[in-house]
Amino acid sequence: MWTVGLGGDSKISLSSTGEISIGPRRAIPFCVGATIDPSLARQVVELKAPVKKNRQDFNLDFFTLVRRPDFHLSNAERELLDVLDGRVVHRARLDKGMSRFVQLDRFVELGFVTEVSFTPTDLLHACGKLNLWDAASSIAAADHLAVRASTGREELLDRIYDEIIGSLKLNIVAKALGDKDETGPSHSGESLRILEHLLRLNGEDCLSASLAIRLPLIAVGAPVGMYFPRVASELGAQVVIPEHAEVANAVGAITGRVIERTEAYIRPDKPFGFIVVTADEHRWFRELEEAVDHAKEHVLALTAQKAMRSGGVEVETSISIDEQTMPLARGWGDAVLIELKITATAVGKPKIENRK
Repeated sequence: MWTVGLGGDSKISLSSTGEISIGPRRAIPFCVGATIDPSLARQVVELKAPVKKNRQDFNLDFFTLVRRPDFHLSNAERELLDVLDGRVVHRARLDKGMSRFVQLDRFVELGFVTEVSFTPTDLLHACGKLNLWDAASSIAAADHLAVRASTGREELLDRIYDEIIGSLKLNIVAKALGDKDETGPSHSGESLRILEHLLRLNGEDCLSASLAIRLPLIAVGAPVGMYFPRVASELGAQVVIPEHAEVANAVGAITGRVIERTEAYIRPDKPFGFIVVTADEHRWFRELEEAVDHAKEHVLALTAQKAMRSGGVEVETSISIDEQTMPLARGWGDAVLIELKITATAVGKPKIENRK
């Protein structure tokens, strides 16, 4: 199986040099965010160009509350979540009223707060190819990005669309090449960059190349009609979009594997001890070993429960630990612990009921 972090909710970013990146981070599209906070389009329009080096005020960094945590919150943390409840707010405004001891990104990591950003869903709304939510917010965000890129809206949208097409072509060809390897798809970053460059050649340079996919491309999902006919054409392939393709992913969701993940973060406390933070609790431990043992047990149990509630049977769990440290000056030891991230993953088969 070959999976790619590219979907309707993939975050589209624009670097200071105008380079476009799509995913793998996910976000609520602006057009959907406007259904949460109708003032969103106005907020985007009112963003001012950066003054001197303060570019943060000009970035499309908006956030909203998804759900409230069950663990104890400080007064400052509670105030932050109150501001985001039922609203979409820019990071600059949050920073001005937020205590320096409150970490917005921690609530994003834990899934309580999410970004609102420009996505492929906004692209289709801004182009007029989709009209499910608030197109005005998508257009306002596209205009804002176009100003940053020193170009027009239509030109920018064409560039983003071309970037999505290019990403789809690259991953389809990489998957096809990987299928010839008995060990499965395995490509280095350098080989993917070379392949991407070859796929982008348009015959206007001194070098030309062509690739053809001899198998048909079967496309499913709501927006495939917007992308795959062109992808197939440029790859010399036949495209097949089955009837009811827009709901095929929903069928896959109930017939594929049930996968759930839960994360816990362990950070040193002052003056001593360790804090374990999960989506439903916030606990203190004197020793690191105690904190790690509790975090493992908690996330494993919680993840297995989530998988079973999602209809999973024969659930298997696994755990991974990522350690973030900072080196100390010479003579002070090796390193100091900054954070431990413990991730539990539960995988099960979907429970299919036969109803007569």
